[in-house]
Amino acid sequence: MIPFPGGDPKPREPVASPEPAPSIPEPQTTGGPGNGPESSTQSESAPDLDPALEDALRRDYQKHLPRLQPLFAEAGRRHGLDWRLLAAVGYQESKWNHRAVSAEGVRGLMMLTGPTARELNIRDRFDPAQSITGGAAYLSRTLTALPAQIPDPDRVWYALAAYNLGPGHVEDARVLIQARGGDPDRWDELKRVLPLLAHRAWHRHTRHGRARGGVAVRYVNSVRRYYELLVWLTDEEESRKPLLARADGT
Repeated sequence: MIPFPGGDPKPREPVASPEPAPSIPEPQTTGGPGNGPESSTQSESAPDLDPALEDALRRDYQKHLPRLQPLFAEAGRRHGLDWRLLAAVGYQESKWNHRAVSAEGVRGLMMLTGPTARELNIRDRFDPAQSITGGAAYLSRTLTALPAQIPDPDRVWYALAAYNLGPGHVEDARVLIQARGGDPDRWDELKRVLPLLAHRAWHRHTRHGRARGGVAVRYVNSVRRYYELLVWLTDEEESRKPLLARADGT
């Protein structure tokens, strides 16, 4: 289970409805179901996942994850998070490459920015243990800072969007939803409004300005798919242990 720590909500006054305001598009039906990932050990392949994605993650799961899993597990225990969620974030960020560097200067397995690393006392972003520790601390802090009324599992998707885009832009989207009479605490609504932050007709009414909200939605969808597959792979692995034990006569 993923603990979802709460935090004292810090509501903002709603802004006036933007005028002129383009209509909010219907949500794109990508990513997993709204009630979170389901796992299965009854078939030979993970359900409802892209075969190419499954093959790539299976390969990296066997090649790279064994040396990283203890680091994810320790960081998960320390911050009250499912280690597979942290691993899914790391896979989305860098494909578990601790030497990764982006054009924007974020680096390491969890792709931390310089200011974030300094704030979290991370001295070497290329060190896998430090990067994973920093990513877990940042994600945990983001979860805690979200308004307490955001329900599970939406709370995790909000935190992932904030991990990618920044908490301020997520709050801007919540304010826009509230101003239009929607529910700012539901991921189904947030994922429709986040892409609008790229358009001036919308972001000029926000505190933090323009943002690539559509990128954040795709980011969350990708992490969810990786997480679903990691849950399935680890459950499959656990289900095989008794069979292997009997085959060995132990």
